[in-house]
Amino acid sequence: MEDQNFLVQQSQQTGLSNVQRKKTLQKISILQYLYFQGAKTNSELCEAFNISSPTSIRLLNQLIKEGWILKEGRGKSA
Repeated sequence: MEDQNFLVQQSQQTGLSNVQRKKTLQKISILQYLYFQGAKTNSELCEAFNISSPTSIRLLNQLIKEGWILKEGRGKSA
């Protein structure tokens, strides 16, 4: 938890807009969730964080691009 608080403090100090701060906090929450819960599908993340699929995909793509997470395989499609 200390690391998360450090990241939150860092985001507040860099002069981010409220929207950027919210996205940063969402990414931190997703990282923490994945760390403790293991690999999850997009729909599981949407349900866990009450966010839309496009929002989840955008945040996950940002985390992939930043090197924080890796995409693993494909799940069953509906």
